[in-house]
Amino acid sequence: STVVPISRITTCDCTSNHTWTGDSCDICPPGIVPATDCAQYLMGYIGFPNYVKCSIATNCNNNADSVTSSPDFLSCQYDCRNMWSGATCSQCDSQFDGADCNVCARGHTGYNICDLCTIADHCENHASAATPVPDPNPTSCTCTCRNHWELPDCLTCPLQFGGSDCDTCG
Repeated sequence: STVVPISRITTCDCTSNHTWTGDSCDICPPGIVPATDCAQYLMGYIGFPNYVKCSIATNCNNNADSVTSSPDFLSCQYDCRNMWSGATCSQCDSQFDGADCNVCARGHTGYNICDLCTIADHCENHASAATPVPDPNPTSCTCTCRNHWELPDCLTCPLQFGGSDCDTCG
């Protein structure tokens, strides 16, 4: 390091000596490992030269399981909890619901995919309605079959009926 006189006080210019700070270049800031000659960052800290610890509360709206710094120490990386998403784990996509984004939204089934119950996908286009099975966290859809199509998925037309929509006597 280089001694730079300022008025009558002698201080160090720490700019060329890793990240040491202080009048005598003897302070290693939070977020830096002193044992590495103040040259290696601690995981979980970002923002040279004013290091800040990544936190689930501050960086992830309390919606993450874990948080640390990115390999380049420029940003925080995190694993959003449940189905939270977005840059700060603050987005709960429309197919999800609940205070913790941990159930399917109304009309959806099968957490953690939460597909929308549809007549085409779940009832072979032979129903007048497709709704989630009544349950706090439904895992399947129930069909209201048209004409004489049979449950559970309106796929079978009984032998005594026929026609293209199971609507005539066989």
